Amino acid sequence: MSVNFLIKSGIITFFFSCIFNSAIVAQQLDENLQIQSEPKAVVNYKTSPQINPLISQVNELAGGNDELTERVIFQIRQTKNTAIRRIVLDNEFETLSEELKKDAIKQSEVVEIINRLKK
Repeated sequence: MSVNFLIKSGIITFFFSCIFNSAIVAQQLDENLQIQSEPKAVVNYKTSPQINPLISQVNELAGGNDELTERVIFQIRQTKNTAIRRIVLDNEFETLSEELKKDAIKQSEVVEIINRLKK
């Protein structure tokens, strides 16, 4: 075999080797990028989160207006006991024990706050 043939075959082998290795490296980089860029969601709830019943009741009375609901809740927290958990009808409120009254607010009071804040 001639020296030229050996040199040419060596260059060709080297060239194909470089292309092959480059393709493998590029494929590995692409796979690594795909693995790193895949979106991941982590949910830690054992039960689904539930809305506070007071907020739900106020939102219903406020006609589904979230901004008004926030303002009403803020007003209730400022003027009443922060442990208020529910809204009750006025006649039902009167039948509650003193202990249960601490956790409740009359519906008429909430409606009054809503009307005052709407103005």
